[in-house]
Amino acid sequence: MRPFRFSKPRTPGYGIAADYYLSVLAGTAVLPAPREVLGPKGEGGAVRGFLVPSAPQTDKGFLQRPLERGSYAAISTDRRTAVRMLVLSTQEAFFDPSVVLRSPAGQRLPEEVRARVSAAWTVLQLSFLSHDPMVQPALEFVCSLAARLAALTDGVVADPLAERYLLPADLAPAAGPRLRAEAHVAVRSEPSGGGLWMHTLGMRKFALAELEVGAVPEELEPVARRLLLGLCQERFDGKRLELGDAVGARSCPLQTAPGGLDRARWEGVACWELIPVRTGSTVADCLRALAPR
Repeated sequence: MRPFRFSKPRTPGYGIAADYYLSVLAGTAVLPAPREVLGPKGEGGAVRGFLVPSAPQTDKGFLQRPLERGSYAAISTDRRTAVRMLVLSTQEAFFDPSVVLRSPAGQRLPEEVRARVSAAWTVLQLSFLSHDPMVQPALEFVCSLAARLAALTDGVVADPLAERYLLPADLAPAAGPRLRAEAHVAVRSEPSGGGLWMHTLGMRKFALAELEVGAVPEELEPVARRLLLGLCQERFDGKRLELGDAVGARSCPLQTAPGGLDRARWEGVACWELIPVRTGSTVADCLRALAPR
């Protein structure tokens, strides 16, 4: 008698990390009703899906009443993705808008984003209970859910692992099978000795290493940014990247090496650094070889 054969679900070669989450900072005192947020047919602009409270609920009238403090599950129509939605006051969530707005990063936020952060009444935290193994459909679902909640509450979406705050229109990823790096990964540039220190933020959402490169001349910042995002996109498209691999221009390549020496930034986070392959070459040389002629 032949044994049953069970095939593993198809994946893109990576998943969604257990610590991935988004937070919606709602700016209205009264939250929307569940039917405004999710519906099986996407009625009235709602996201296609189902929303159920964690506690057993026999009163169907809850769909018409505003969301309340507590826990809910948002489920995609194909039931492959389930998102936990935790509704808390800003005090319960230990969220202090003034701390965000006084920080150097907060001071650089657009005025509209700063205004919405300042007006936050409630925090709605979204994390995965389970997700579609192909990843992109799950991200479409959670990002569309976050964007819908923010739009209904004059809110803003916090993406902590990428260290960014987004207006609803800036969050929802494009539909389709391809995960776009720029929709989920940020690239930061910070002054350091000899130029700019540049690094990604957001690859850890997928349990993948962040990337960094140092001593980037300011005029080559756009080239380094394209390279970092391009490498992230290649990983999302299924190309393997290992330590020691050469990347960039063939005439003057960089290679991946263990990074993350700045523990204040990278404690507990995997990070790879891009360094020149050839002795005597600099990061600037390698980036110039990639620059448009």
